[in-house]
Amino acid sequence: MPNKYLKEYIESKNNKETNYNEILSKVKGGSVMNVFRFRFARILATVAMLLVVFVGIPNVYAYIKWNAEFTEFMEMPRETITGTKIDEEQVEMGYIEKGGIKARVESLVASDDEIRIKLAFEFDEDIEVNSRTFTYSYAVYDENHNVYTLYNSSMNTKKDKVPELIYRELGVKYDKNDVHGILYANANSMENISAENRKIVNQIRLSSLKGFPKARKIYVRIFDLGYNFLNLDEKKIDEFNISKDNWIFEIDIPDKFYYSTSYDLKLKNEIDGFTPTKMKLSDTGFIILAEDKYIAEKLQNGHKMEAEEFTKMQKELMYVTDGNGNRVLLINITSTENEVNAKFFATKQILNENKLFLNVTKNGKVYTSELIKE
Repeated sequence: MPNKYLKEYIESKNNKETNYNEILSKVKGGSVMNVFRFRFARILATVAMLLVVFVGIPNVYAYIKWNAEFTEFMEMPRETITGTKIDEEQVEMGYIEKGGIKARVESLVASDDEIRIKLAFEFDEDIEVNSRTFTYSYAVYDENHNVYTLYNSSMNTKKDKVPELIYRELGVKYDKNDVHGILYANANSMENISAENRKIVNQIRLSSLKGFPKARKIYVRIFDLGYNFLNLDEKKIDEFNISKDNWIFEIDIPDKFYYSTSYDLKLKNEIDGFTPTKMKLSDTGFIILAEDKYIAEKLQNGHKMEAEEFTKMQKELMYVTDGNGNRVLLINITSTENEVNAKFFATKQILNENKLFLNVTKNGKVYTSELIKE
């Protein structure tokens, strides 16, 4: 059975009425969904034209366009489901089915600096499934409307406004010149865990250098499910949408995560030129923020080096070892001006059972200091 979304796409490219609707819909920034909204769009088009031609006030036109976009955004189908944590990671939650696609949250891990959310998707037989290129947009926020992250999988410039639409719905204040400035996560990723029998399981991972706020509930919103294909001939990414639906999952933060505390660490012995501003060890990682001109300059000049050489240098500039001399995995290290940001795959459990040491290499010499609790 042919995919109905593929059929709609082909028809849209060869249908005059559809093409007219698409042109008209530019006034309200979206597609025409039904007769009522089609007529509404025509009214908007007429009003906007009169305002521009006879009144000449672009701001009024922009206001109408913005409200039309928000109306369409709020009319997207959505449903909220609550999950109950039953053990360390598993979340007891049923599937939400929309248009032949079932989705649910399977597990959660949360700490001061990292959140991991595992989601499962199941697809009906008439829907295309390609785990290698499967993607979606998502937003994560808490009950106090602190927005942790907003990820837009689409290259469509119209959808660049998704963050502002979500902010408006949540009543969040933000800087229009920096719409991502209020986000708590400084890094996020999405990775596939498994794919078989028309089921895809993947994980959203968020990291925060400044730390996530304490919350009793978090909300995960996913939308724009589809596939992105690299078009080598035209040197662009083609997008193939398989769902226009919107899922919202409500997850209770279990006491294990809510009451978990991190360790603030300090150097037992000072390292010349290295001034830590934050060294926090949690259940999911070890974050170091420090001022060090030498390390920062080395990292910033890394673009002059071969990739392999630069990677090796990163691992030697600053590394963490345990009491047995075993190195702790470096997740990432970056710099801004004279500040260095690094994250290591070390947890509180290591310090409870062993010792941790910070090693800094400068001009070929390694400086070492034990890391102790403040």
